[in-house]
Amino acid sequence: MERIPVGWRAALAVWGVLCLLSLLGWVALGVSGSGWTFPYWLFGFGVMIVWLLLAVFVARSRSAE
Repeated sequence: MERIPVGWRAALAVWGVLCLLSLLGWVALGVSGSGWTFPYWLFGFGVMIVWLLLAVFVARSRSAE
């Protein structure tokens, strides 16, 4: 873990938090009995990819400073 630059560690931490928040949202949708027929896993996968790209962008911009 020490070999990983600080910016990348921050990006992974941000990504982890955002993914946990997304997971809580999906659980809330499932518990509420939403009749949404779109596959939850596909939506979640897309959201996690977007969060990862955002975290990487933030890490790169911070390391450039």
